Amino acid sequence: MAEENNAEWNSLLEKARAGDRTAQESLCEKIRVRLWPVLQYRLCGWPPQILEDIIQDTLVIFIEKLSIIESNPQKYVLSVLR
Repeated sequence: MAEENNAEWNSLLEKARAGDRTAQESLCEKIRVRLWPVLQYRLCGWPPQILEDIIQDTLVIFIEKLSIIESNPQKYVLSVLR
């Protein structure tokens, strides 16, 4: 199951790198869903708007670096978040 999940992430990554706007938006939404509980846990008690700002900043960096990410975008974005 994990391999299927990685394949889905990598497929979206390849499409987004190729310029597919829908894939890029879908990838960003999946990342947002992935990051939200991580931030809620690590920054427990912080206002939701601050968490959303952190996610937005992380996504901006992710999109800027999209061309150098070879695979596992979900892992890459977690390293950006750190």
